[in-house]
Amino acid sequence: MVEEHAGNVKVRLQFGHDESHRRRIQGQVSTTVMLQCQRCLEPVAVELEESVDLAVVASEAIADKLPADIDPWLSDEEQLVPADLIEEQLILGLPIVASHQQCELAIRQDTSKLPQEDAAESVQNPFAVLATLKSNRD
Repeated sequence: MVEEHAGNVKVRLQFGHDESHRRRIQGQVSTTVMLQCQRCLEPVAVELEESVDLAVVASEAIADKLPADIDPWLSDEEQLVPADLIEEQLILGLPIVASHQQCELAIRQDTSKLPQEDAAESVQNPFAVLATLKSNRD
């Protein structure tokens, strides 16, 4: 998905324990990545900024018990690799569809030119076709 693999990533992470004695990782990761615009297929710079709020857990069972506002990071090892965590957070921050701002405007203008149907007219009775067939048969 990424056009260029070079660049700087700004990372601020705090490692510690919370009041429930869970291992926690909190902070921020940010960078600019070059993605392919899905409209014109040219490179587009996308700024990513993701907040990190993770609890390090050893199993899915423990992860299921976490509060909804804390994401789990599954690891049964004593040492973590911060690069893995940073990479996953940035992947989670990628947009579903990357596009230039002018390409998005062009899409909106194209769809605004489409004929607008009346909502009542656009909903058709699915049995109307059967009625016409029956009347043609008689």
